[in-house]
Amino acid sequence: MARTVLIGVDGSRRAADAMAVGALLAPALEAEPVPLYAHPYELEGPRSGGEHEQPVRDVAETSARQAQAHLGGSRAPRLELVADRSPARALHAAAEAPDVAAIVVGSSRRGPVGRVLPGGVAQRLLSGAPCPIVVAPAGFVARQPLGLGAIGIGFDGSADSTSALEMSAGLARVNDGPLLVIAVHQRIGFGHVPVAADQAATSPDQQIRADLSRKVDEAITRLGMGDQATATLREGDAATALAEESERLGLLVVGSRGYGPLGSVLLGSVSSRLLSRSACPVMVVPRDAGDRRQR
Repeated sequence: MARTVLIGVDGSRRAADAMAVGALLAPALEAEPVPLYAHPYELEGPRSGGEHEQPVRDVAETSARQAQAHLGGSRAPRLELVADRSPARALHAAAEAPDVAAIVVGSSRRGPVGRVLPGGVAQRLLSGAPCPIVVAPAGFVARQPLGLGAIGIGFDGSADSTSALEMSAGLARVNDGPLLVIAVHQRIGFGHVPVAADQAATSPDQQIRADLSRKVDEAITRLGMGDQATATLREGDAATALAEESERLGLLVVGSRGYGPLGSVLLGSVSSRLLSRSACPVMVVPRDAGDRRQR
C-alpha cells in the first residue's frame, strides 16, 4: 500500500511552510505528500456552481500552485478537498487510514518568524492524533533547505522516547544523514546514594546522570548505525536544551506523554514548551509509531 504524508493547507503562507516541510519529509518516510484542504461547505463537486464554490475554488487553486511549487515533480500533486468545518477533525479522520505516515501543519500566525508555535489546528491534532504530527516553523518556506539534514531525537530512556528513537532512526537511514540522540540531565539538589562499602557515596545527580548516559549508549548500540548516530548529553532544562539543539537540526523528534492512550499523540510538559521555541520542524510521535510504520 502506498504511504502518504497529509499536509494541512488553506492557501496561506503557513500552508506554504507546511508544504516545504512535507516536501523534505516525504522522501524520508517513503511516502507521497498529499495536501488536504478542509472547507466548511457541502458541495456536490468542484464545479457545482453553488454560492460557495468560488471561495473554495480560490483556495484550492492557490493550494495547487503552492503544491506544484514545493511538491511538484513529473506530475502535478493531488489535492484532497474535504467538507468539514473543523480542519483538525478532517485531518484526524483522514489520518485514521493505515497508509498515512504523518500529518504536517503550519505554525500559528501569532508565532515569531523562524520558530514553531502551534495554531488551533495543530493544538487539537496534538491531542489524540493516530500518527506522527509535524509542525513547521513560521517562515520556513523562505529558508527551505535542499535536504532534510540532521535529525535530532529527544531521548530520556522511557518507552515513549524509545519509540520516537526508532522512528528517528528509520528516517535517518532513508535520509542517509546524521542522527543526533539528545539526552538532558536536569539536576536536583539534595541527598546522596551509597554505592558500595569500599566506595565513596555518590549524589543522586551523579547517579541519575550516569544512568541516563548508560541508557543513551545502549540505545545507540542497539540501533547498529555506527558513526551515523551520535549522542550528546546536556545539562539543564530539557525544553530549553532541545530548543538550543534545534538551531542545527533539520528535524527534531520527540515522543508523546507516557500516560496518554496507546497509539495516540499527547503532549507532555517538555514537548509543549519545546513547540513554542524550536527553530526547526518538530515531529511528535505516538508510542506505537514503529508498529504503524511497518504496516
